[in-house]
Amino acid sequence: MTVSHVILSQQVVSGRITDAADGTPLSFASIAVANSTIGAYSDESGYYKLTIPGNGSYEIVVHYLGYQPVFHPIDKPKPFHQINLALKANEIEIPEVTIMASPSKHTKKDMDVFWRITLGVRPSKNGLEVLNPQKVYFYLSSDNILTASCEEPIEIINHELGYRLSETNL
Repeated sequence: MTVSHVILSQQVVSGRITDAADGTPLSFASIAVANSTIGAYSDESGYYKLTIPGNGSYEIVVHYLGYQPVFHPIDKPKPFHQINLALKANEIEIPEVTIMASPSKHTKKDMDVFWRITLGVRPSKNGLEVLNPQKVYFYLSSDNILTASCEEPIEIINHELGYRLSETNL
């Protein structure tokens, strides 16, 4: 029976990832071999297992959102490594940011052009009617480009053909 050289020369790295301050497990932390595509995630209890092919020296990198990354060298090749790591929370607090939009200077004519391009006709009570036009936000940039956006589906009734388009039936 022949056993592959790759299987004989692999290294298994396992352990637990926790919070350095209180020891709570860090679920789904990213554990990887630096400069490679070999990686794993910790489970709900912070435990992980990573298999590295070969007997070389490696560096394990652990990332978790809101924590400082940890770099741990593996200098001595051996079949099994038990490495428990405690991550420190980032001390950088991100300040609140408020973004103020420039007041739009679009005209009714600009909005009519938008609706004609979007719907093919100008909305009306007899043809295509937009039920929630107030939900569409228009912005005219300094280079005269009109941008429209909506955070919810636009509701349209076609009075001529007798149908209604909305999120529930699209």
